[in-house]
Amino acid sequence: MKIKKLICMILVITILFISSGASNLAQAATSMPTVSSHAYVIMDSNSGNILYSSDPDKKIYPASTVKLLTALVAMENCDLSKKMTIDKNILSKIPYGAYVVDLKAGYTYTLEELLNMLLVSSAADAADTIAVGVAGSKEKFAMMMNKRAKSLGLENSSFDNAIGRDGENYPNTYSTAHDIAKLTRYTMTIPLIREIVAKPEYMIKKYDGNDSKTILNSNRFLRGQPYDKKSYKIIGGKTGTTLLCGNSLTVSATTKDKREVICSFFGNDGKENMYIDIEKLLTATFKNYKKGKIELEKGYVDTRYSDSREIINKYIDKNILKTNSLLTFNPEKKASKKTFIKLCNEILDTSYEESKSKEDITLLDMAKLLSNYKVEKYSIRTKLKYWIKLSHTNEHFTDMVHLYELDVLPSDYSYKEKSTITRAEMMEILDSLSKIS
Repeated sequence: MKIKKLICMILVITILFISSGASNLAQAATSMPTVSSHAYVIMDSNSGNILYSSDPDKKIYPASTVKLLTALVAMENCDLSKKMTIDKNILSKIPYGAYVVDLKAGYTYTLEELLNMLLVSSAADAADTIAVGVAGSKEKFAMMMNKRAKSLGLENSSFDNAIGRDGENYPNTYSTAHDIAKLTRYTMTIPLIREIVAKPEYMIKKYDGNDSKTILNSNRFLRGQPYDKKSYKIIGGKTGTTLLCGNSLTVSATTKDKREVICSFFGNDGKENMYIDIEKLLTATFKNYKKGKIELEKGYVDTRYSDSREIINKYIDKNILKTNSLLTFNPEKKASKKTFIKLCNEILDTSYEESKSKEDITLLDMAKLLSNYKVEKYSIRTKLKYWIKLSHTNEHFTDMVHLYELDVLPSDYSYKEKSTITRAEMMEILDSLSKIS
């Protein structure tokens, strides 16, 4: 009995040792470089999954990374062409130490111009001008920011100013690396924000008299800071610096095969080391992807929050849907006859005559096209179910009945034959058709 107990103990110890060793090896296989940070998150932009992190939910001070939210709230609540005049009272109340582009009182700029100043060089004078111009006061704008943050799922964040100031005078501005990564993921789906944060510089017209002023992007990666450009491209993002925050940057980077990653980094060392550390993390992440140690989802920027994202991504993976340089699918745009028929032939293996028409495809167009697809002989009872709803379709009544009986439409479209569909709905319909046996 003693020998059996001894053997059992040896087996248990051996199994535990092997398991521990396997676990350590697994961690070593995807280990990340040592960096100096309060916290960081590396996120797959398309799936939203966290790939690597350090204290992702620790309370941090976001500094000017907040200005991504400032821009989002402004764009969603104000026309880009609205003109806002620089007010000397606003300028006089900008917190000491906040970076400004030294805008002159009395000059007028559009919201779009101010957004460029806000996101390119992190201008606090632009931030407060936007806040007052959009909401009427800085306090009301902060309320709008918090409401929008909550809707984005920023669960551990609070904001009391549009600039990103913190400390005793601004006790209710705080966040986490995870929340800022979420904010970055969403705002980088907005074409204008994505375009602005990628600019190395911006020219302010009508700056002082007839003079203009060129401001540089605060993100050094866009101005020559070294990184592994053969492996990935840094698109842009937002910097931030305060005494409590340290040096921070939330940034998006993409590979040639259209995989995109976010690094939201809050450093506790100097600015130069922050850039070196972020480069280390991004380079290691993309190397691990290339070696097959992690998965990165391929997808379109503008379908990240679409209900049809999984369906759309499925056909990207099958190489039926192609990604363009802008990584856009335009899911809410109307589907054309040309695109619908082309994808129909590829997904359903049909051989319908292709169309060159860029006109929107209608329900009647689809009904006529699919009239012989998985066709059935419908009973009088079935037809009577649609008689009142579809009687106006006259000669194409049977085709319309067949379309509805296929049960692939995401909506009844009020049974109007001239109803059109979006590109996202097109993919839902074609995917459902492919599953009919």
